[in-house]
Amino acid sequence: MKKIVIVGGGAGDLELATQLGRKLGKSGKAHITLIDKNSR
Repeated sequence: MKKIVIVGGGAGDLELATQLGRKLGKSGKAHITLIDKNSR
């Protein structure tokens, strides 16, 4: 399984994380982690 780390929480980064999660995460091909300096 691949590990993908996205650094940043802007609109583009959130969209990328969402799309990758739907495409690769659900199928078990990758684990996607989004890191942001703000914990909301």
